Amino acid sequence: MKKTGEKLSLLTRIGYGMGDLYGGGAMTIIGFYYLYFLTDVVRISPSLAGVVFLVSKIYDAVTDPIMGMISDRTRTRFGRRRPYFLAGVILIVISFFMMWYPVAFESEALRFLYVILAYIFYSTIITMVMVPYNALPAELTADYNERTSLATFRMVFSGIAGILCAVLPLEIVKAFGDQRTGYMVMALCFGLFFGLPYILTFLATYERDEFQ
Repeated sequence: MKKTGEKLSLLTRIGYGMGDLYGGGAMTIIGFYYLYFLTDVVRISPSLAGVVFLVSKIYDAVTDPIMGMISDRTRTRFGRRRPYFLAGVILIVISFFMMWYPVAFESEALRFLYVILAYIFYSTIITMVMVPYNALPAELTADYNERTSLATFRMVFSGIAGILCAVLPLEIVKAFGDQRTGYMVMALCFGLFFGLPYILTFLATYERDEFQ
């Protein structure tokens, strides 16, 4: 979508705001349900589950600034931020499903290794998408009021995602007789819920000429 003056269209505001369904929703599900999933479904010890979270935090601290530099140096016909939204559509679904896949290796060490790798993959994808997403408002408009409007739309969609992701995942899991199947269906449903909106985010936003 091309720029048509400093005033942003409603479609651009909605398209940008929908991108934070992922940012606001994914962390809510993880915060509410992932520790239980690791200890009671995948069946790794609480101490190893804690290590998973610790490793992810350290990994994020390293990869976030690296992704910022990569995005700054990206040059494509679609700009330097938006291509990562398109790439994220499928990768978000895959990474979220992998993270909630209830591996059943006999060895706890192998289950732990899978969980670590899946979480790192998830962390890589959310960094790849959300770092450019966070940088996009400054390249959509230089107007303070328009940026404030973008932030408002973002917070609305983030809040909606937070509410849905606090309530619905467990209801989806409970709808199935087998808890493991329930978590896989839940992961697929929410992976699509997080990934597909980035098609609109990609189509409805743009980067000003000076940032192309």
